[in-house]
Amino acid sequence: MRLTVRDVAIAGGKIVAVADKIDAGAAQVVNAAGKYVIPGMIDIHSHAGATKGGPAMNIADGVT
Repeated sequence: MRLTVRDVAIAGGKIVAVADKIDAGAAQVVNAAGKYVIPGMIDIHSHAGATKGGPAMNIADGVT
């Protein structure tokens, strides 16, 4: 895997472009230099399901 630096444009909560350089215009800019930008992750591991509040706790914590 090769790591590269790219601009990511998001509109309506979805990625609409990934390119070397995107003109942000009046859009909000978030400087993520030195960070990893990755798609949302799904946590499939939890011990909460075996407890009384398990299913609701899983949903609240994002475990699907």
